[in-house]
Amino acid sequence: MPANRENATADFRRAIKLIIVTGTVFSIGALLYLRSTGELSFHMVLATIGACSFLSFLVAVSSRRPSSATRVGTTKW
Repeated sequence: MPANRENATADFRRAIKLIIVTGTVFSIGALLYLRSTGELSFHMVLATIGACSFLSFLVAVSSRRPSSATRVGTTKW
């Protein structure tokens, strides 16, 4: 059981790091693009950061590796 807990903790930390990095990169890129096309308002900045953070969450969730217990074909009947 401790090995499973350590693996789960490592996967959680990896997912959190991925969310932070991708959210920051997406937000900076989007804000730079929007700044080059015109004036930024406070609400536009908030909406952009929120959308990029949500997108990075989806990226982290979709890139999660399944554990050995959930892989197809490894269940013993």
